Amino acid sequence: MNGQRVTIRSVILNIGDIVTLEPKVLENPHFLNSKNSPRLALPDFLNCEISDAQASGTLTDLPTSRHVPFAFDPGLFTSYYSLRG
Repeated sequence: MNGQRVTIRSVILNIGDIVTLEPKVLENPHFLNSKNSPRLALPDFLNCEISDAQASGTLTDLPTSRHVPFAFDPGLFTSYYSLRG
């Protein structure tokens, strides 16, 4: 992230932060499958640049519930996790 290695999966990004993937990820079969056949369109709060040598993304805006590409009821989400204690 922003040229620094990050090992915390829950790191909080700020607008303008750039996340660059390690070169070995570009050969990962899961990455290649997602790159060649994406299941969802890239959300408008992300800018993605992929070349043969590098892949990076920039957070251009903060995501909100309007960015969820399917029906989303926050009440169901809250109820589900409140039961998990």
